[in-house]
Amino acid sequence: MAKRASTATRAAQGHEKPDAAAPRDMVRLVRAGAKPDTKPVAADFLRRFLQHASPFVTIYALGVMERADIVEHGVPARFLERLAVELAVSKEKLYDIIGVSRATADRKLKADQVLSAADSEHVMGMARLVGQVQQIVQESGDPAGFDAGRWVTAFLDAPSPALGGRRPRDLMRTSDGRTVVSTLVAQMQSGSYA
Repeated sequence: MAKRASTATRAAQGHEKPDAAAPRDMVRLVRAGAKPDTKPVAADFLRRFLQHASPFVTIYALGVMERADIVEHGVPARFLERLAVELAVSKEKLYDIIGVSRATADRKLKADQVLSAADSEHVMGMARLVGQVQQIVQESGDPAGFDAGRWVTAFLDAPSPALGGRRPRDLMRTSDGRTVVSTLVAQMQSGSYA
């Protein structure tokens, strides 16, 4: 007997609407893909993410192909506002950390447009870092009262001995730099941080 397809798969195939309140279903929906003749599901992922105030760990859980699809289609500029709130920083400070032009970001916010692929990649890198920290805290067993966004902001601003005294935020403008910062966070979790 054939097993029944998951809700996310049926939704991706156009047979059923996904449960909008379930972040895991959002990730499964993106991974299930869409029919070849339709727009990729990932193009709408962040719109749904914003509508339902999903945790950033949902973005961290996406695979490379899903993230690439989102970046290719462009991150909605209004995602910058959500990210700034999550990090408890001004939009201007966020723009500075991730290397997004203030004029461009504000213009695209006002017109409710998507960011360029380069700016989208910077935004997704920061969102993934917040999601990574949320995941670590969830795995630790007691996420109650922990604010991952504020922790990330403090972490990014503090000089790190592992980086030769540089602040992690100084590395957030490039893909390689974001990888270094993400690796540093993972090392902190495993206890191998020097």
